[in-house]
Amino acid sequence: MSVGRAPALRVLHVAQPSDGGSLVCAAHLVVDQIARGWTVGVATQSNLLSRTAEDHGANYFAWTALRRPGFSVLEESHRLSRIVACFAPDVLHLHAAKAGLCGRLAVRGRRATLYQPHGWSFYAADGLLKHAALTWERFATRWSANTICVSEDERRSGEAAGIRARWTVIPNGVDTGRWRPPSSAERAQARRDLGVPQDATLAVTVARLHRAKGVDVLLRAWSELQLHAPSARLIVVGVGPEMARLMRARPGGVTLAGATDPRQCLAAADVFVAPSRWEAGASLAVMEAMAQGLPVVATQVDGMAAILERRYLAPVDDPRALARILEELLGDEHQRHVTGARNRDRVHAERNLEACLECTAELTLQVERRHSTGDRRFRTGFKSGGAFGGLESPAVWLSGAITGGRAIGGRPTTRPAATLGPRKEPREPRGFEPPDHERDF
Repeated sequence: MSVGRAPALRVLHVAQPSDGGSLVCAAHLVVDQIARGWTVGVATQSNLLSRTAEDHGANYFAWTALRRPGFSVLEESHRLSRIVACFAPDVLHLHAAKAGLCGRLAVRGRRATLYQPHGWSFYAADGLLKHAALTWERFATRWSANTICVSEDERRSGEAAGIRARWTVIPNGVDTGRWRPPSSAERAQARRDLGVPQDATLAVTVARLHRAKGVDVLLRAWSELQLHAPSARLIVVGVGPEMARLMRARPGGVTLAGATDPRQCLAAADVFVAPSRWEAGASLAVMEAMAQGLPVVATQVDGMAAILERRYLAPVDDPRALARILEELLGDEHQRHVTGARNRDRVHAERNLEACLECTAELTLQVERRHSTGDRRFRTGFKSGGAFGGLESPAVWLSGAITGGRAIGGRPTTRPAATLGPRKEPREPRGFEPPDHERDF
C-alpha cells in the first residue's frame, strides 16, 4: 500500500522559537501531510508556521515558550499538555530542543512521539546548563518512539554522548524547482537592486546572528581577505542577538542586510559561506545555495563533509584558513562555475525535498502502527524499573537537572540506525513557498 493511500492520521507538530531552517522544515512537513489527507495541527508562536497553518488548513494552537530552559518549563509543558488533549494526535512531532523538552514532559510516551532535535542542545550550552541538557537527552529518549537526525554525524554525536535511541537519518531536503540558478538577467537585476557592481566578487551568508553560526569568525576572515582582495563584497542576511556587536565589528566591504529576501542575495552571489561553530548537518541555507548553483565554503562541522568537497571546509574558529579558501575561490571564476554546477547536481541527486518528505511520512506511519499495537520496546529507549527511572515525577527530575542533580538511572538498550528510502512514484509539488523576506532567522 502506498503512503498516499494510507489511513489518515492526526499529527501535531510542536515548534519552539528557533532558527529559520528548522521552522521551514516543519512547515514543509505540515503542507505535505495535509496534502496526504492527514489532519494536522501546529503548536507554536512562529509567524511562519502560523501562516502556513492558516494558508493550508491546519489546526493552529498558540503555544508560547522561552528559548532557554528554566522553571517556566513546567508551565509551558502544562499548556502544551492541554493542547495535546484538545487535538488528540496519533503522532506528536517535536521540533528542536525546547519543544522536545516540553512535549516529552507533557506526554511521557503515552502517544507516539517523534523527536527531531535539529542540532543537539548541549552543543549550545556550557557548564551546568550543558550538564542538564545532556542528562535530559539521555533520560528523555525513553519517551521518543524515534529520533530523527538530519545527518549521520548528528546521530553519531548523539550516540557518543550516551543517548540510546531508535534513530532514523533523514537529511534536510530542498525544493529544487524553487531554488534554481538565476539567469544572467536575474543576476544583473539582483546586483542592481543590492547596489553591488556587476564586476565585483560577492560572497553571501544567510544565518541567524547567533554565536553558533560563526558570523563573527567570518568578519575576522574578511578583514584578512580585504588585504588581498579590497574590491570583494560580503552580504550577511539575517537577524539575531549578535546584530549590534557585529555591526560594530564589521570591516570594509561588508553589509549586514537584516531580514532581506535571501533569494535576491543568492542570485547576485559568486560564493556562499557557512562559518558555523556547530550544526546538526548541512544546513538548509547551504543546500539552498547549492541548489542555486553556488560554490560553498563552510567549516568542518557535523554533516558538511557529507555534501561538500573537503578542500572548501575550514577548521572551526579559524578565520585565517577561512580567508585563504575564500580568496582562492573568489579569484578563480572557472572553478566557481565548475564547483557550483557539481553542487547543484548533488543536491538534485541526494537532497530532493519530495524524497525527504516521503521518508518522514513513512516513518510517521510506522511509529503510529507500532504504538497502536502496543509494541513498548519500540517506544522505549531504556529498560528501567519505573515510569521515571526511579523518580517521583518529571517535576522532581527537572528540578534536579537544572540544579545539577544526579544522572538518571536505567541501562540503555541499543537500537539500530535506519535510513528510509524514497518513494518510487513521483508526486506533485506541494506549492508551499515560505515568505523568505519575513523568515524567522
